[in-house]
Amino acid sequence: MYRVGEYYYLLTAEGGTGFGHQATIARSSHIEGPYEINPSGPLITSRNNPDNPIQKAGHASMVQTAAGSWYMVYLMSRPVGGYSALGRETSICRLEWRDGWPFVVGGSEPTATIEGNLPEHVWPSDCPIIDHFDSEKLNMMFQSMRIPLTEDIGNLTARPGHLRLYGRESLTSAFTQAHVARRWQSLDFDAAVGLAFEPKNFQQMAGITNYYNTVNWTACYVTHHEEKGRVIEVMTADNNVYASPLNGKEIVVPEGAEYIHLRAQIRGATYAYQYSFAENPKNENNWNDVGLTFETYKLSDEYMHAPAAFTGAFVGMFCSDISGAKIAADFDYFMYKENQ
Repeated sequence: MYRVGEYYYLLTAEGGTGFGHQATIARSSHIEGPYEINPSGPLITSRNNPDNPIQKAGHASMVQTAAGSWYMVYLMSRPVGGYSALGRETSICRLEWRDGWPFVVGGSEPTATIEGNLPEHVWPSDCPIIDHFDSEKLNMMFQSMRIPLTEDIGNLTARPGHLRLYGRESLTSAFTQAHVARRWQSLDFDAAVGLAFEPKNFQQMAGITNYYNTVNWTACYVTHHEEKGRVIEVMTADNNVYASPLNGKEIVVPEGAEYIHLRAQIRGATYAYQYSFAENPKNENNWNDVGLTFETYKLSDEYMHAPAAFTGAFVGMFCSDISGAKIAADFDYFMYKENQ
């Protein structure tokens, strides 16, 4: 609710948080009402134009700058082919006032760019492209599953310069996971990890994962094979259907390899995993394809069998130990680099 001039304004969300989402405005001379809805219709929405690159526009907030200009921020998504792997994001538009009502400059449909008169503010980089875990605190860009990352799940002090994760429950668990991840912010990026990990049995695994929820994810990880020793394996969860698509073609880790490097390359509609055993994985020639391709839409809001899904996909690190021994994996770095 806002008080501007002689009116109280009630800014509301309608149409649900999906493709019918919209923000509407009503006003009254008295805070108790009655309130009159703007006869011009929604303040902002993309519900009538499925070709707009910005969809699900709604749930808005207005603000007046110190210079007197009005802006509005609102929730939206940028779906590709009708699927929103980036989840719910925030956008901004300019407002103008006419006849006592706010209107979005240029019309009620959101646009990918706006002309603004705000002074430019250069934000310091709060998340390095490569985090070598040299701090005693985890970067705020990372998130843990449901509960805080306590020392017994993961920490930066047990082995300085590393994020140590103690193996907990599987990526399907609704309880305690040793899982640290950050949001996808683009559909064209690389993410990579380097980890030291010595699993003793097939119940112990650690690596990189692209994750939506407990029943929709893929993971490329190091584990132990009873005949082959340390191997790189891949597992997928597709709406509660689980598979190991390498199908017996696990990649054997060479004897003596301290660090195993795993990388995810997201490229629009698809993504893939790579690995490297080289001491210097910065050289592109040192990377090898796992040999599998996955569809990004399966990590989108719309693919979920859930009534309210809008978190988008995450990429991150995990360590699972279903044996209960809580074996540790040491992550030397985490890299996230957008290509656009």
